[in-house]
Order: sequence, then structure tokens, then C-alpha cells
Amino acid sequence: MKKVVKNILILMLLMVSSILSHAQTDNEQNKNTTKVEMSRYGNNPDKAATDYYFRGKQVLTTQNDVETAMKYFLKALDKDPNHGASNFELAKLVDAKSALKYGLKAYESDTTNYWYQELLSKIYAAYSDFPNAINMTNKMIQTSKNNDSSYKQLAAFYFYSQQVDSAFAVIDTIYSRFGDNMEVAVLHSNMIKNLQSPTEAMVEKIQHYADTYSNISEFQLALGAVFFKLAQDEQAINSYKKVRIIEETDYRGDIAIFDYYHRRRNQNESIKYVASLFKAPEIEVEAKIALYREMIATNVYLYRNHYVYVDNASMSLAMAYPKNNEVRLLYSDHLIKKGDVTGALIFNKSGLEAGVGGFESLQLIMEIESYFKNYDSLKVYIDKGYELFPEKKVELNLSKVSYHTLIKEYPEAIAIMRKEIKNTQKDSLLTNYYSVLGDLYHSSGKNNKAYKAYDEALAIDPNNIVVLNNYSYYLSLENKKLDKALAMSLIVINKEPSNSTYIDTYAWVLYKLGRYNEAREIVAKAVALDTSRSSSLVLHYGDILYKLGAKGLAETYWLKAFEYGADEKEIRKRLGENESLDVLKKQMEKKNN
Repeated sequence: MKKVVKNILILMLLMVSSILSHAQTDNEQNKNTTKVEMSRYGNNPDKAATDYYFRGKQVLTTQNDVETAMKYFLKALDKDPNHGASNFELAKLVDAKSALKYGLKAYESDTTNYWYQELLSKIYAAYSDFPNAINMTNKMIQTSKNNDSSYKQLAAFYFYSQQVDSAFAVIDTIYSRFGDNMEVAVLHSNMIKNLQSPTEAMVEKIQHYADTYSNISEFQLALGAVFFKLAQDEQAINSYKKVRIIEETDYRGDIAIFDYYHRRRNQNESIKYVASLFKAPEIEVEAKIALYREMIATNVYLYRNHYVYVDNASMSLAMAYPKNNEVRLLYSDHLIKKGDVTGALIFNKSGLEAGVGGFESLQLIMEIESYFKNYDSLKVYIDKGYELFPEKKVELNLSKVSYHTLIKEYPEAIAIMRKEIKNTQKDSLLTNYYSVLGDLYHSSGKNNKAYKAYDEALAIDPNNIVVLNNYSYYLSLENKKLDKALAMSLIVINKEPSNSTYIDTYAWVLYKLGRYNEAREIVAKAVALDTSRSSSLVLHYGDILYKLGAKGLAETYWLKAFEYGADEKEIRKRLGENESLDVLKKQMEKKNN
């Protein structure tokens, strides 16, 4: 024991000794560095500052290492606070609050330096201090009289400070000193475009520029904006349309036209330009998604009347953002709406294989595979889900319950459901889980266990209408506790008075109680409300009519039940010796062929 302690103490001493040794070495190195600097620069701080400046520039230009470069520039200022070049570089690298301080220092070190003047003028402009920005730009012109960029900057600063006449006077000066210039023409056009009330003479000026520089779209954009301000909408739209003619991938004109029609709620015209908007890189994807949801996602009118434009817009958005999960889901929904369910399946499967598409894509794949009854593939993707999305284990377990239910493996589904019930503490989930468990027990023929599960669900939530409806319907099928079934069903239809399925259950319980006239009145309402072509609903209606002696009318509804998909044996059992079913079958086969 003592030996172990001793060894540990020795080890600790060695570590401390090593640390002290390194610390001593570091101190010596610092002293040596100071000595080297003193020997290199002597008493010349400007030389030291310049050396640090060049080190900083080298790091900045060769490695783009801003942080290290700034450290060198600050070291330079530590040697010489008035070192102009270092102040200049820092003014370009620091945040806006500190830029003015360094910019002024650089300028004060050499008031005739054009680059220092230019930087300081732009810093003033960033602070919206246009008087100082204009003053500094005038100094730039004095420093370099033949530099037209100084004049262009002065014109812009005059315009931003709302000195329009002065801005236009500078434009005239540029033309008189330097001649025609495309960049000045663009600047002048944009100034006119931003005026509240441009004149016809100004429009003519932009038109002149557009004719002179016919391959530059900026002038058509300016013309479009000015024409709109002058309420010359047709001319504006024609100008904006020319932008795509000049440059096929310039969508700014289309976006302006879309905005014009969209603000006027003209869907018929605005939808034609949505695809261009989705292709434009300058618009954030979030804004595009919001527009798609607002304008297209649920717009049945556009799907029916302008499908080609909707399809083009949807495809443009998907191609622009192939890895965005939200965009992928919107495009999947579009494919399903246009009837290409297989395309949606392939799109999501390929995305999942490529590592794009989230859990929602997997859910969509599983839904489509269930729809196509591709149960083997469904199982493959459920298992893949455990691998790709381990955090979604509960959701995948429930998907597995659905899978086992679809292939009638009820014991396996029940086992998973019981585990989920055991593992969850949330009442909102438990009531639904017990509801599913009850349905599974009923499907497997274990009705008593089903009713026990329903009782557990109702103990948590006595008003769960799904449980109440199923419970009451299954009791009526067995002719058990019909008064209890009626009471539960009545609660359901009071809460959902327009749901044809729930009304049908209530009518069927009345039928089982022998209250046929009431049942007929109730079920007739359900038939009127039904939009799903429910075979069981019209079958029940026929049974109720038959009990009331309306055999002919009952047969009509039984045949309709067959037409809606009811089992042929059930219909033949009711019709007996009747050729009507054979005639209907032939008619249906002929129609399908």
C-alpha cells in the first residue's frame, strides 16, 4: 500500500517537474523573442509595425486566415498606433462598429491616400452619414481627378441623401469628362427607377440606354419599373418579358411580372411565372416553399385549369433543391395528385438510397407499398427504418403492427401492441393503443378480450368516439348488451352528427333492437351524407327495408351494395333465386372492359 502511494507521489513530482521545465522554457523563449525583436528593429517601432503588417497580409492572401491576420495587424498597432496600412486592413476586417475607428486612423496617417479616402467614405455611407461620405468622396476626386469611379460614387451618395438634382448633375459631369459609359447608364437608370414620380423625359432617357445597350437587361428592368409607376402596365410587362429574351437564365423580369399579377390576385396569369421564381437563386428556399404552400399545394382550381404550369413549377422547385426534405415531400404530394403514385414511390426510394429524404419520406414509401399491397417490400422498408431512424422506434413499431394486421398475423401485431402499452405513460397514447388492441383482438376472433381492451381505453377517455363506435358496432354484431351499445352509439352521433359511418352504426343497433322504423329514418340520413360509396351502409339499408316489407326496394340497395364492393355470397344469400345480380355482374364487367 505504502509502495503504491510512494510510486504515485514520484509520478506526480515528475509531472510537476516537467510542467515547470516547460514553463521555464516558454519564459526563456519569450525573453529570447523579445531580444530578437530588439536586435532586429532596435528603437524603430515603425519598422516593427511594417514587418507585422506584411506578415498579416501574407497570411491573409495565401491562407485567407482572417483571425491570424488581425492578430498581426493589432501587433503592428501595438508598435505604432498610427500605422496607416494596418489600420486600413483592420477597418476592412472588423465589425461595423469598429470600422470607423480604424478607418479614421488610416486616413489621419495620410490624408492624401486615395484608398484610405475611399474606404472611409464607404464606412460613412454604411452609417448613413452622407454629408461626411460626400465630403470624403470629393477629396477622392481631388486626389485622383481622372478616376470616373469617384464621380459615380459621388452621384450615388447624392442620390441616397435625396439630393437628386446634384446626383443628376454629377452624371452630366461624368458624360462631359469621360464620354459614354455603360456603368453610368445603369446607375442613371436605376436612379430614375427609384424615383417616386419619374417624368416622360426620364423614360425616354432609359429607352435610349436600352437601345444603345440592347444586350443589357438592366435597362429593361428599369423601364418595367418606371412604366408601372406611370400606370402603363402593358408596356411594363413587355419590358420585363424582354429580360428573358436578352438572357434566358435571368428571371428577374418574370419575378416582377409574377409579383404584379399576384398582388392583383390573378392566378390565371401569375401561375405562368412561378417556375421562374423557383429557379431564381436570389430568393430564399423558405420563401419559395411558403409561396408553393399558399398558391399551389391545395389549389384544386389551378390543378384543373393550369396543370401544365403547376407541373412545371413543382418540377422547377424540386430540381432547384433536390436535397431539401420539405421540397421533396411537396413534390411527392404533387406526383400523387397528378396520379403518378408509382413515380412518387420511386422518387422517395431513390432519395432514401442517396441519403436524402427524412422519416416522412419513409412513411410515404410505407403508405404507398401498403396501398399497392406490396407487403414484402413494406416489411423491407420498416426494417430499413430501424437502421436509418433509430430514434423513431415507436413509430416503426406501430408500422409493424399495421404490417402484421394487413397479412392477418394478429398474434404478432397484438404482441407488439401490448409492449407499446406497457412502455408508454401518456394517457393520450394509451387510449388509442387500447383501441387498436381491441380492434386486433376482434379481428382475431377474441371478442371478450377486445371488449376488455375497449373498457381500458374508455376508462382513460370515456368520450373517445372511435372506441365508442367500434365497441357498440361489434356488440350489435353479436347481439350482446344492445342497450349499452345504443347508449355508446348515441354519444358518438351527438358528437359527430354528420358522420355517415357513425350514423350507420346507430341505425344498425336500432335494427338489432327491432326498432326498424327508427333505424330506417336514421340510415336514410347516413346514405344521403355518404360520399365514400360504402357497401356496408347500403347493405344495412337493404336489410332494414326488407324487415319493413319493402322487398323490391331492399333488393335495389343490395344490388347497389354489390356494385360498391360487397361480397357476392352475402348478396346471393339475400336475393335467393334472382337473375338481377347476374345481369348487374355482366354490366359491370362490360363497363370495366
